[in-house]
Amino acid sequence: MNRIKYLTVLMLLCLLAACAPAGNGIQTATVGTLTAVPGSTSTQILPGSTTASPSLTNTQPPEVFTAIANLTPTVTPAASLKVYFVDVGQGDSILILSPDGKIVLIDGGEADSGCLPFLKSLGITHIDLMVATHPHSDHIGGLVQVLTAMPVARVVTNGQISPTASFEHFLDGIANEKAVLIIAKQGDTISEGQLSFTVLSPVNTSGDDLNHNSLVLRLVYGQVSFLFMGDADQAAEAGMIAAGLAVPTTILKVGHHGSEYSSSPAFLALVRPAVAIYTAGTGNDYGFPKPVTLANLAAVGAQIYGTDVNGTISVTTDGQIYRVDIEKGTTRMPVLLLPSVTP
Repeated sequence: MNRIKYLTVLMLLCLLAACAPAGNGIQTATVGTLTAVPGSTSTQILPGSTTASPSLTNTQPPEVFTAIANLTPTVTPAASLKVYFVDVGQGDSILILSPDGKIVLIDGGEADSGCLPFLKSLGITHIDLMVATHPHSDHIGGLVQVLTAMPVARVVTNGQISPTASFEHFLDGIANEKAVLIIAKQGDTISEGQLSFTVLSPVNTSGDDLNHNSLVLRLVYGQVSFLFMGDADQAAEAGMIAAGLAVPTTILKVGHHGSEYSSSPAFLALVRPAVAIYTAGTGNDYGFPKPVTLANLAAVGAQIYGTDVNGTISVTTDGQIYRVDIEKGTTRMPVLLLPSVTP
């Protein structure tokens, strides 16, 4: 399919998505399995939530928490979910490995920033579900290389078009791979095997602000929840607050690399993440993460990690407890009692 025809199809899909009622589910097929995932060295274990109360008071006594935090497990539970926040420099790339072997990739950083080599280092040879949160090159550049290198079953976007070479290459990659294209918006549910992602934003892609229109996804696994913010800004956060979608979350992928234009105090006060992970390049020209963002995250008691100081960060959970592994460095904050949150 040539590029003009593909752009036309994409625009028609956007129109259909805009006309469809919010909340209609997206049914998906399950494709492929993952047979082996290399383990990693544990740095700490953090307690997951076992209560439905949004209370900020941790129910475990300090001595119990300390015992859990200092434990180094030698075996990862078979039914565990693993989420990698891949160090791709100044960009986003998140790899999710589900207990039933499904492989989900959210963004891929810039081209040649390391996403594809990281996948290959884990022995991954296909992607079941690929998500492009928005068309900026630091999110989709690496996805083009993945589309070229291995089978990709389905690709999810917000439907927004960008007149850039990286976006054109991205569309070419989808067309050449013959991947199923899904346009998602607020209220949709995207399923992949045991995993189910709820789309919290955007409502639509009106306007030309690509960051504002980033896809925001929420994933719940047992008592542990993840919020993937893409580059969504404070205006998008306000929209989620108004829609009642800003709810307590265990693990937050901080919006827009820790910039001052995301992570508003009002939004964080409702989300109250136990762990906040931002993705930023070491010594990046933007000065990310911004001090005000780190202060906002610290104010709600979040344990903060960043790919600029910690390299690739992974979270492993069986749905009850979770373990945070870092490639290098230390956490920006000491290990503290963390708030109990609902999934």
